Order: sequence, then structure tokens, then C-alpha cells
Amino acid sequence: MAVRNAVALLYYSTECYIVYDDAEGGGCVRVFKTKWFTRFSRKELIDDSVLEMAVREVEEGLHDGDLGRGLIKKPVARHGEGKRGGYRAIIVYRAHVRSVFVRRSGGGKLWR
Repeated sequence: MAVRNAVALLYYSTECYIVYDDAEGGGCVRVFKTKWFTRFSRKELIDDSVLEMAVREVEEGLHDGDLGRGLIKKPVARHGEGKRGGYRAIIVYRAHVRSVFVRRSGGGKLWR
């Protein structure tokens, strides 16, 4: 019973949306979105290619802050406005393996 519930939780909580080869050629990087972030990105018209580009920039060390324990704060471009008018996303990040977009940080919509 517990195994079935765990499988259901994994199925409904995250889904792999993007897979791409990493720059070092060591395999593929999987990018996930939580259910909440999926709804948010759909509502705000944030394309998966924007999220892929954000993860590639994190791999190059371009992010706003390392919050510790694999949590990264990264600006994500808003549709038609760019990063400066965009959002800050919290990403659970494991170098060259996977990234999970968890949520938008901050209370307001604009990145200040």
C-alpha cells in the first residue's frame, strides 16, 4: 500500500519536461517542474526553453544566490519582458544530473 502511494505521489508531483546533453558530455540533465510551478508557468506563459536556458546558466555559475543544500535562486524571464521584469525561481539543483523548479520566490510578481 505504501509503495503504491509513493508511486502516485511521484507521478503527480513532478514530471520530466526537458532532457538535454550537458556541456561536458557526461550524460543528460533532466529538468523537472512541480505541479505548482507547472500551473504557474502555464499561466504566466513561461516556455520550457526559457527554463532550459536558466538551468544551462546555473551550470555556468550564473545565478542570484546559492541558498545551500542544493537550492539555487535564479531569475527567469517573463514572457515579453526579459529577466529584469521577470521572476525569481527556486531550483533544487544537482550539477549535471537534474534540476527541479520548485516555486517562485518573493511576494510580488516583478523582480525587484
